[in-house]
Amino acid sequence: MSTRKGNIILLEEVLNKAVDLALKIIGEKNPSLENKSEIAEAVGIGAVIFNDLKNSRIKDIVFRWDEVLNFDGETGPYVQYTYARIRSLLAKYNLEYGVPLYREGLRFGEEVYPIVFLLNQFEDVVLRAASEFEPSIISRFVLDVCSEFNSFYNKYRVIGEESDVSLTRALVVKGVEKILYNSLNMLGIKPVEKM
Repeated sequence: MSTRKGNIILLEEVLNKAVDLALKIIGEKNPSLENKSEIAEAVGIGAVIFNDLKNSRIKDIVFRWDEVLNFDGETGPYVQYTYARIRSLLAKYNLEYGVPLYREGLRFGEEVYPIVFLLNQFEDVVLRAASEFEPSIISRFVLDVCSEFNSFYNKYRVIGEESDVSLTRALVVKGVEKILYNSLNMLGIKPVEKM
């Protein structure tokens, strides 16, 4: 792209194309999904924002549509999909926002330690990103959280275990949900409930 040669692409064009491509992908993956257009707008715009913010401010950005809108890579749609997956899991568990995060005698299994350790770094990550004026620090942290959660979710059941085990795992999932929600909002990306 060269402005001297008159080769410019407006941000509005990029965002519109991102929304159109997201709508197509979402339509293929989940044809019965309600509010596809609204979700595609959040995913498309979020994909462009995340692609920009996951990179350090001082690095050049390579922009490829197949990478930006990939639901499996280090992308905004991957993070939004993970958030939607968590929301669905919590809805199934019927865990409400007002549930205390600790109950007398409740013990957390070792399987949740890596996630809890990572979530505990959130405040430091945000402070570091703010002090360095570097949103990519938050973006990278979010990708780490998503990766750790998806690994955990593929290994361990949250629903259907003995009640205390299920509760502790659900509470950790709730913690991941809150961190992702806050992080996405800090990055200017709309979290989506369903995809």
